[in-house]
Amino acid sequence: MSQQNSEFNPTHVLIVTGDQAAGIRATNAAIDAALDHADTVDIWLSEDQLADDHPDLVASLRDAFARVNDERFRGDVDDVRHSLSELLSMTSFHRFVSLTRLDASRDGQRLLTYVPDHPTFKIDASVSPDLDIAIRSSIESESAALLPAGTLADWYADGQHYELSPPNLCLEGEGCNKLTNITSVDLDDERREIRLEWEIGSDLTIAKIINKIGPTKPRQLQFDSAERYEAVARVFEALSTELDW
Repeated sequence: MSQQNSEFNPTHVLIVTGDQAAGIRATNAAIDAALDHADTVDIWLSEDQLADDHPDLVASLRDAFARVNDERFRGDVDDVRHSLSELLSMTSFHRFVSLTRLDASRDGQRLLTYVPDHPTFKIDASVSPDLDIAIRSSIESESAALLPAGTLADWYADGQHYELSPPNLCLEGEGCNKLTNITSVDLDDERREIRLEWEIGSDLTIAKIINKIGPTKPRQLQFDSAERYEAVARVFEALSTELDW
């Protein structure tokens, strides 16, 4: 079991485009692929909470992992894989609440961080050759995409600063909207305009409340500069393919 280096510079993020069940399948497939490139796993667990409903699973996890502190456990990949698979295969709230975080490392370098409740799934593909390729292959038939981390495009329009950083489209001073809430993108090259359609919940009353208190959802993005429009439009075009807009 290797010593852990706290530095982590994500190169990619996993974006799930399906429902909760699809998200569990895609995330588990991606974790399994990442573990093939790792030697050590750390998990943060609400042990007592999980033990109330699943005492046998908690016993299995205790046998497989060594305790680091009250909530953190660490183990070699080969030793923990079976019990970890049992934990990740759960579909109850324990899958998202009792498991609060999972890290995977190789030679002391963290290559994966997964936080189920957010959800956040980030990897550093520089730690292990072809890690990103392996994860993309694992989710090929799933409702998910592995996208570059960091800012893919940023621009100013109507006095506002926009930043497209998976998994979000953010407006300075307004907040961020998830890219998975976009349902379609229309690129108008002649007008230098990008039009976005956003998901509307089945409950219109709740949807209206969310729209009032939540961050603004931009629907028309207009550009004075042809060069800037072209750069941003190409990013949206690529994301349309990845996220099935």
